[in-house]
Amino acid sequence: MIEVNSEIQGLQESIEHARLMLDAAELLGTASGELFISHLRDSDNGPKTIETALNVQEGFDNILAEAEALLDLLEAQLAVKEASDAVGGEHGNKAFFAQGE
Repeated sequence: MIEVNSEIQGLQESIEHARLMLDAAELLGTASGELFISHLRDSDNGPKTIETALNVQEGFDNILAEAEALLDLLEAQLAVKEASDAVGGEHGNKAFFAQGE
């Protein structure tokens, strides 16, 4: 079972939460849910139940790319944090970096 930290504080915990979101989308989407749909069909569930389950799986498929993008954005921020830490915080602000561009 996926465990969610209810008190997310900081970048590292945000990255961990985004990974959970990505894991959930991969775990519950269509690619891994075919056996679930087959079970519903084999158990004589009605068309509304099967349609609803397919719609939920499709929703997870749709958020998969967004979850991947979110994780990439947060991990990019980690790279910035690590670079900042490497120079002991002795760096300019965003405007300083953007000068001359």
